[in-house]
Order: sequence, then structure tokens, then C-alpha cells
Amino acid sequence: MPKLVEVNLEGNSIEGSIPDLSNSTSLQYLLLANNRLMGVVPPFLGLLNNISQVSLENNWLQGPLPAFNKSRAPKLNFTSNRFCLDHPGPCDHRVITLLQVAQTLYYPFLLAQSWRGNNPCQDWNFITCDDKGNIRTVNLTNLNLTGTISLSFKNLTVLEGLYLGGNRLNGSILDILTIFHRSKKKTIVITTGNAFLQQSHSPKTSLSSTFIIGISVGVGVIVMIFVAISYYCKRHFNKIRLLRFASGKDDEDIIKKILFVGLWCIQMNSSDRPKMCKVVEMLQGKLELISLESIISSPTVPLLQHSDASHS
Repeated sequence: MPKLVEVNLEGNSIEGSIPDLSNSTSLQYLLLANNRLMGVVPPFLGLLNNISQVSLENNWLQGPLPAFNKSRAPKLNFTSNRFCLDHPGPCDHRVITLLQVAQTLYYPFLLAQSWRGNNPCQDWNFITCDDKGNIRTVNLTNLNLTGTISLSFKNLTVLEGLYLGGNRLNGSILDILTIFHRSKKKTIVITTGNAFLQQSHSPKTSLSSTFIIGISVGVGVIVMIFVAISYYCKRHFNKIRLLRFASGKDDEDIIKKILFVGLWCIQMNSSDRPKMCKVVEMLQGKLELISLESIISSPTVPLLQHSDASHS
């Protein structure tokens, strides 16, 4: 609406956040006082060249005060809100993170009532901190919240507990769990009681799912190894019966070689398993006479050596 000149909605008990009016380049008057507006004042206000009056008093607005060009500063009234500072400037990083959390929850009024000022460890409801000012827990249980779980929780680097159960959240929990897992955070995440939340489970359930996936992958690897070994035996010896009816020193060495390689390939830690090219290389090489205990205790020690020194 580039030709919009005035917005006057004062005293209408309007809830929500200030809409994006960045395309209203002709806007001169923005009068939204005496409502229940919440959230952060959008920065577009400071970019409107024709704005001459902004009235936002008696709302529940949070975050930083908007900055305007001093040479053309409009008449401003921002009193009785929840801004982090009484002058333009950035909020504390913890405040920024929690307001990003509130944004994905559609800036609930229940949070705006106490989330004011520039120190979330001082009289902010649903937050607990340690004596160093680090946020340790965020407990938003049973607040009837809607929206999604913000990935900004990752910025709370020492967060120990995130309690979101008993709400109406939607979306997926897997993204935030993945972030916590990759950052090696030992964070308890409780999301039970959110009927519309995909994969709504605690970290314990998530761990169980990961374990099941790991077992499935392990079984698949073992099957692939068996197929590779069978193919090798069939190609070079033309019969699998060699495994059952081995005779002679060469046959025994071949069976030992296959067993040793198989044991190496089913190590619990995937980084200890050899690549398929290494499997082929070992099967074609000579058997190194080492004990079974040595293989199990040191799976990364090469089992086979070629006569060529460059492969030893």
C-alpha cells in the first residue's frame, strides 16, 4: 500500500504484532496506542522517509527501541511497554534469543507480561539461571502455547532443561534434538502432550530410535560383507562349499582370512570398520598370523600384509 498515509487504530484492544508496512512509503502517521500489541517493533519504521508521528504507548512491545534518523526524527511516544532498554540499541544476547523463541510461539501474552528489561535472569517467569547469569532451564509446560519450537534454543549454550509439554505446538522436534546432539549438549527435552508435534518424544525415545537405526544399518553392512565374500569365493574358487569342506593349508588360510576380515567388518564403532576396497585388498593378500584377541582389541590394526612394501 504505497499510498497509505495514516494508520489510526488506537484503543481497539488489538492483539498480535505490528504488521509489515515497509511498502507504505507514503506513511506519515502510525497511531497504535492503547492496544495489546506484542513482539518486537519492526525495523522498517526507521526507514520510512515520510513518517512524522509514531504512537505506540500502552502496549506490550518488547526488544529494542526502533532507531530513527536524527535529522528527520518523527514525534515518538513509546511509553508503557516492555522494551529491553530505554534508548535505541541492541538487547542482551540472551534477551534476543528468548524473543526469537517467543516469535515462533506468536508472542504469547503470558510471556510478554514478565519478559521485560535486559536481564532474563531478573524476574522473568519460566526461566531459571545460575549464579553466573547463564540460563539453565526454560519451563513452558502447560501454557496452552501454539506455534513451533524455535531453533534459537541452540544459542543457550549451557541449557540443561527444556520443558515444553502440555501445549499445542506443531512442526517437528527432530531439528532441535539434532542440534543438541551435534553440539554434545546434555539437555533434557520434554515435549509430551503436544498432539500436533511430529515425533513428539523425549530424548530417551529419540535415543532408542537412533539405536534401532544403528542396528538396522549394522545388519545391512553385515549382509553386504557376506555377499562380497561369497562373490569372492565363487569367483576365485568356483564353489562356496570350500567354507564347509576345507582341506589343506591354503584352504584353512582362506577361511581364517575370511573370518578375520568378517570380524573386523562388524566392529561396533563404524570408524573401526574397513572400507570395501580394503576388504578386497585384504582378501587378495597374504594372511598375517595374528591372534583373534589382537583383532578384537585393536580393530584398526591391519590384518593382512602384501608382499609389496608400499601396502604394508
